[in-house]
Amino acid sequence: MAVAVAHGDQRRLAFATNRCLASIELGNTVRLSADGTSHQAFHPCSLVRKRGHNRSMIRDLSRRDLARLRELLGRANDTPYDLVRVAEEKCFGQGYEGEAHGRVYGDFEGVAVTCGKYLRLLAVDRTRRGGGIGSDLVRDAEERGARVIAAEPGNYFTPGVAESLVPFFTKLGYHETARTNNLVVDDLPAAIPDGVQRDGERALDFIRLEFGPIWRFEALRGATVFWIEDAGKIAGFSTHEANNRGLGSFGPTGVAKSFRGRGLGRRLALASLADLRRLGYHRAVIPWTHASRPAQKRVKRRHRFLPLAIGTSGGVALAAVAFWFFKKQAEHVVEGHAEQYDMMVFDVVHRIDNPAMHQFMEGVTQLGTHAAISAAAGLTALAMFRQGRKGDAWTVVVSTGGAMAINTILKNVFQRKRPQELARRIKLPKSHSFPSGHSLLSAATYPIVAHHLVQNRSLATQAFAHTLAGLTILGVGFSRIYFGVHFPSDVLGGFAAGFGWLGLTSLSHTFVERGDRENR
Repeated sequence: MAVAVAHGDQRRLAFATNRCLASIELGNTVRLSADGTSHQAFHPCSLVRKRGHNRSMIRDLSRRDLARLRELLGRANDTPYDLVRVAEEKCFGQGYEGEAHGRVYGDFEGVAVTCGKYLRLLAVDRTRRGGGIGSDLVRDAEERGARVIAAEPGNYFTPGVAESLVPFFTKLGYHETARTNNLVVDDLPAAIPDGVQRDGERALDFIRLEFGPIWRFEALRGATVFWIEDAGKIAGFSTHEANNRGLGSFGPTGVAKSFRGRGLGRRLALASLADLRRLGYHRAVIPWTHASRPAQKRVKRRHRFLPLAIGTSGGVALAAVAFWFFKKQAEHVVEGHAEQYDMMVFDVVHRIDNPAMHQFMEGVTQLGTHAAISAAAGLTALAMFRQGRKGDAWTVVVSTGGAMAINTILKNVFQRKRPQELARRIKLPKSHSFPSGHSLLSAATYPIVAHHLVQNRSLATQAFAHTLAGLTILGVGFSRIYFGVHFPSDVLGGFAAGFGWLGLTSLSHTFVERGDRENR
């Protein structure tokens, strides 16, 4: 759980919930496997005290109370974690700021545990809530110096505080300031990656120098400290069972800045997750992640660029279907079977003949020219370069440039003559007819451009932009038939070749992105 930035009177509180708060959608989850493909999200948040008791029936805890304390945590737990299992450490375990100090209300109706400036635990029996017990425990903790609530090193994801208690904390003068996530990883790996070493004083010295004494304190508590070298130097570490021991928690972990981007962090994470499996855990909890909306973040990451959104299987399917259709269309053209269909379509389309339509179609058909396509792709690629997305930018360039090359090659292969007698209003191009270059380039380019413009906008905006791109593609194709410069079969062939190339681009870009993620 992340520590909030304190302000005001420096009192703050973080709480955990398995449902999102405020503007976050309720029940928002995402699943990721150990290799980064499937997680379940649990959302901790932070609140800060805004303003400034009535103590009664509050006394100190002792280890003799442990059995009844476990019963209380069972009655008070609103989190998806087994707090009864970790009751002893939660209430009596050594903390970064010294010994824990537990206080119980009445006949075990509520409990609060502090450690120095941290309020580690607050839990109230469900049947006794609403009677001021929690308020008295919080104020008692504040009087004993607690000002950072539920963010103690070694106890980051705070138990016993649920979303339903937000109104309670608001009445006490707290407001939400920060939010992180706990991710639950299923399907733990079985093997520790090669090159990862375990334990040793060198690793602890590295942790203290690179990440500070708090992380070293946590690493000392961990079940195993893994570390990895690069160029003869310790580059990173990971550990587990350091926070909330008994729940299968991962972390802390870190890689020195000069060694990041080489895939070391992933290997260290897999090592700790594999060791948790050795210890008998079937899942692991990764606390303190910074994606405030993990499900949406994952969607955005996968849809950060349109080819990646299509994915591997989608790219294969799109390319296969499109190229199959192109093959069938080409066979019809070569064998002369397309002529009857072409003439039927021409007969219907060319009945539309009015100045307003001519003017509109002249504007639409320009959107499929080399100049318009090059400008759209060039501006998109330039914007990506400026955002540091060089791989995406080059993919746009390759996609559009490749589409232009494919168009030229296919025209020279089939060498179909244009419908000279049917052309109207615009000059008949000198190039061959099959496939339609305007249609091919539009299909291969405009989906990418539309996605780039709206990738971080709402789903409604994205749907509108992609619908507009689709209508533009269809409009460009229709304009070529309307002006009689292409047979309808040319346009269909252009669409098929363009979408087929888009599918291949999607496939190649997915592999590039996957390689990049593995090297991070």
